[in-house]
Amino acid sequence: MVAAYSNLTHPYKSRGQLRLLETTRASTRKPEPEPEIRALRRRLGDETIAQIAADYKAGTPTTQLVADHGISKTGVLKLLAEGRRPDETAATLG
Repeated sequence: MVAAYSNLTHPYKSRGQLRLLETTRASTRKPEPEPEIRALRRRLGDETIAQIAADYKAGTPTTQLVADHGISKTGVLKLLAEGRRPDETAATLG
């Protein structure tokens, strides 16, 4: 009775039409892109991180390191903080 008075019925009347629709949609989907590596340590590698630390100790400003390596300033500061010993970090902060 509801079908006679509304549009609530399914537009595909047979299972064959529904299967055809599902196979058509599945074949036209784009493949999912490869996920990008977001962790700085995995993306940059140990050699690059050591180079960033050495450049910073040599006096290169963080803004230049950001531009050279294509990472955020927060990322550079995290890498520098992780590379320091706890006593060096405390001396810098206090």
